[in-house]
Amino acid sequence: MKKFSVLILFAGLFLFSGCRSTDNRMSSEDIEVPKKYHDIIAILKDNRLSSNSREKYEAVKDLLEVVDLSYTRELKTVNELFYHGDARLVPASSANGTDEYLFNFQYKNNYVRLRFVAYKMCVLKVVIEQK
Repeated sequence: MKKFSVLILFAGLFLFSGCRSTDNRMSSEDIEVPKKYHDIIAILKDNRLSSNSREKYEAVKDLLEVVDLSYTRELKTVNELFYHGDARLVPASSANGTDEYLFNFQYKNNYVRLRFVAYKMCVLKVVIEQK
C-alpha cells in the first residue's frame, strides 16, 4: 500500500508539472516595466507618430510579447505605456458608469486593438484583439 501511495504521488507531481504556465512576460503593473522597456514605450508615447504607423504597430506587438497587459488594474499604468491621444474614450458605456479606453494600432491589413474598461481610475477588464 505504501508503494502505491508513493507511485500516486509521483504520478500527480508529473501531471501537474506539465500544466505549469510558460508565460515569462512581466506584469504591466510591475514598476520595472517603464525602465526595462523604455525604448518600446517611447515609440508608443510619441505624439508625432500616428496610431496607424508601422512603428507604433510593431512597438505594441513587441510590448505584448514581453508585457502581460491582462493584469492591468490602474489607468495610471495605461497612461505610462501609451499616448493618451491614441485612445478613443467611450464614456459611461454602461449603466454602472464604466468608461472604455480603446486603442487601435493598425498597419496595412493587420491590427492590435486594446480595450481597457475602467471605473474611475481602476481598470476592471482588458480585451486584446490581434489580426
